[in-house]
Amino acid sequence: MARQVHTVDSLKGLCERFFLQRRVNTSDVLRVYQVAELSAAEAVKEKHLRFIVHSFPFLLEMAGEDNLRHVLGDELFLKIKTSEIQAEVQCKQLQKIKGRVLEPEAPLEPDATVMVARAADGSGVYPYARLKAGVLWPDDVNPKAREAHLS
Repeated sequence: MARQVHTVDSLKGLCERFFLQRRVNTSDVLRVYQVAELSAAEAVKEKHLRFIVHSFPFLLEMAGEDNLRHVLGDELFLKIKTSEIQAEVQCKQLQKIKGRVLEPEAPLEPDATVMVARAADGSGVYPYARLKAGVLWPDDVNPKAREAHLS
Protein backbone atom coordinates (compact mmCIF):
# COMPACT_ATOMS: atom_id res chain seq x y z
CA MET A 1 0.00 0.00 0.00
CA ALA A 2 1.44 3.34 -1.06
CA ARG A 3 1.78 6.11 1.43
CA GLN A 4 -0.10 9.32 0.81
CA VAL A 5 1.97 12.46 0.96
CA HIS A 6 0.30 15.46 2.54
CA THR A 7 1.67 18.91 1.98
CA VAL A 8 1.45 21.58 4.60
CA ASP A 9 1.16 25.22 3.64
CA SER A 10 3.90 27.53 4.72
CA LEU A 11 3.16 29.99 7.48
CA LYS A 12 3.16 32.75 4.87
CA GLY A 13 0.63 30.83 2.77
CA LEU A 14 -1.62 30.29 5.79
CA CYS A 15 -1.46 33.97 6.69
CA GLU A 16 -2.23 35.04 3.12
CA ARG A 17 -5.22 32.71 2.97
CA PHE A 18 -6.43 34.03 6.33
CA PHE A 19 -6.26 37.67 5.22
CA LEU A 20 -7.88 36.92 1.88
CA GLN A 21 -10.84 35.21 3.57
CA ARG A 22 -11.11 37.76 6.38
CA ARG A 23 -13.19 40.90 6.09
CA VAL A 24 -11.10 44.07 5.85
CA ASN A 25 -11.69 46.68 8.55
CA THR A 26 -10.55 50.22 9.16
CA SER A 27 -8.76 49.47 12.43
CA ASP A 28 -5.96 47.39 10.88
CA VAL A 29 -6.15 47.89 7.12
CA LEU A 30 -3.02 50.03 7.01
CA ARG A 31 -0.94 47.61 9.13
CA VAL A 32 -2.03 44.60 7.06
CA TYR A 33 -1.31 46.52 3.83
CA GLN A 34 2.21 47.30 5.07
CA VAL A 35 2.89 43.70 6.08
CA ALA A 36 1.52 42.43 2.75
CA GLU A 37 3.78 44.86 0.91
CA LEU A 38 6.85 43.82 2.91
CA SER A 39 6.15 40.11 2.51
CA ALA A 40 5.25 40.36 -1.19
CA ALA A 41 1.73 39.02 -0.63
CA GLU A 42 0.31 40.69 -3.73
CA ALA A 43 -3.27 39.38 -3.47
CA VAL A 44 -3.58 40.55 0.14
CA LYS A 45 -1.98 43.89 -0.75
CA GLU A 46 -4.41 44.44 -3.66
CA LYS A 47 -7.45 43.54 -1.55
CA HIS A 48 -6.45 45.99 1.17
CA LEU A 49 -5.50 48.69 -1.35
CA ARG A 50 -9.00 48.51 -2.87
CA PHE A 51 -10.42 49.00 0.62
CA ILE A 52 -8.08 51.95 1.25
CA VAL A 53 -9.14 53.59 -2.02
CA HIS A 54 -12.86 53.14 -1.29
CA SER A 55 -12.46 54.33 2.32
CA PHE A 56 -9.92 57.05 1.64
CA PRO A 57 -11.79 60.08 3.06
CA PHE A 58 -12.53 58.23 6.30
CA LEU A 59 -8.99 56.82 6.62
CA LEU A 60 -7.53 60.25 5.90
CA GLU A 61 -9.53 61.69 8.76
CA MET A 62 -8.90 58.73 11.07
CA ALA A 63 -5.20 58.05 10.42
CA GLY A 64 -4.05 61.45 9.21
CA GLU A 65 -2.30 62.52 6.04
CA ASP A 66 1.24 61.85 7.31
CA ASN A 67 0.43 58.28 8.34
CA LEU A 68 -1.28 57.51 5.01
CA ARG A 69 1.65 59.00 3.09
CA HIS A 70 4.05 56.86 5.11
CA VAL A 71 2.08 53.66 4.45
CA LEU A 72 1.20 54.25 0.78
CA GLY A 73 4.19 56.27 -0.36
CA ASP A 74 3.98 59.77 -1.78
CA GLU A 75 3.17 58.77 -5.36
CA LEU A 76 0.28 56.43 -4.55
CA PHE A 77 -1.06 58.76 -1.85
CA LEU A 78 -1.16 61.71 -4.27
CA LYS A 79 -2.75 59.58 -6.99
CA ILE A 80 -5.57 58.45 -4.66
CA LYS A 81 -6.03 61.92 -3.17
CA THR A 82 -6.21 63.54 -6.63
CA SER A 83 -8.76 60.97 -7.74
CA GLU A 84 -10.81 61.64 -4.62
CA ILE A 85 -10.73 65.41 -5.21
CA GLN A 86 -11.85 64.93 -8.82
CA ALA A 87 -14.71 62.70 -7.67
CA GLU A 88 -15.81 65.37 -5.17
CA VAL A 89 -15.77 68.05 -7.89
CA GLN A 90 -17.85 65.86 -10.21
CA CYS A 91 -20.31 65.13 -7.42
CA LYS A 92 -20.72 68.84 -6.66
CA GLN A 93 -21.23 69.58 -10.35
CA LEU A 94 -23.92 66.92 -10.58
CA GLN A 95 -25.65 68.33 -7.52
CA LYS A 96 -25.82 71.73 -9.23
CA ILE A 97 -27.68 70.34 -12.21
CA LYS A 98 -31.32 71.14 -11.93
CA GLY A 99 -33.62 69.38 -14.28
CA ARG A 100 -37.32 68.92 -14.47
CA VAL A 101 -39.60 66.16 -15.52
CA LEU A 102 -41.24 66.81 -18.85
CA GLU A 103 -44.98 66.64 -18.45
CA PRO A 104 -47.21 66.14 -21.45
CA GLU A 105 -48.35 69.46 -22.84
CA ALA A 106 -51.95 70.56 -22.97
CA PRO A 107 -54.02 68.98 -25.73
CA LEU A 108 -52.92 70.09 -29.16
CA GLU A 109 -54.97 72.00 -31.67
CA PRO A 110 -57.27 69.71 -33.63
CA ASP A 111 -55.21 69.84 -36.83
CA ALA A 112 -52.00 68.81 -35.01
CA THR A 113 -53.51 65.57 -33.68
CA VAL A 114 -54.70 64.39 -37.05
CA MET A 115 -52.79 61.65 -38.81
CA VAL A 116 -51.51 62.99 -42.12
CA ALA A 117 -51.19 59.64 -43.90
CA ARG A 118 -50.54 55.94 -43.41
CA ALA A 119 -47.09 54.44 -44.00
CA ALA A 120 -46.57 51.21 -45.93
CA ASP A 121 -46.45 49.21 -42.68
CA GLY A 122 -49.84 50.60 -41.63
CA SER A 123 -48.52 53.00 -38.98
CA GLY A 124 -49.52 56.64 -39.04
CA VAL A 125 -47.57 59.64 -40.28
CA TYR A 126 -47.97 62.71 -38.05
CA PRO A 127 -46.91 66.38 -37.97
CA TYR A 128 -43.92 67.43 -35.83
CA ALA A 129 -46.15 68.93 -33.13
CA ARG A 130 -47.56 65.45 -32.47
CA LEU A 131 -44.14 63.74 -32.22
CA LYS A 132 -41.94 66.22 -30.35
CA ALA A 133 -40.59 65.46 -26.88
CA GLY A 134 -42.91 66.19 -24.00
CA VAL A 135 -46.21 65.26 -25.64
CA LEU A 136 -48.02 61.96 -25.59
CA TRP A 137 -47.32 60.12 -28.83
CA PRO A 138 -49.93 58.11 -30.67
CA ASP A 139 -50.05 54.40 -29.79
CA ASP A 140 -48.76 53.27 -33.18
CA VAL A 141 -45.54 55.35 -32.90
CA ASN A 142 -42.35 53.41 -32.16
CA PRO A 143 -40.35 55.60 -29.70
CA LYS A 144 -37.06 54.35 -31.15
CA ALA A 145 -38.05 55.42 -34.66
CA ARG A 146 -40.16 58.56 -34.23
CA GLU A 147 -38.64 60.10 -37.34
CA ALA A 148 -40.21 57.34 -39.45
CA HIS A 149 -43.65 58.67 -38.44
CA LEU A 150 -42.84 62.31 -39.20
CA SER A 151 -44.65 64.04 -42.05
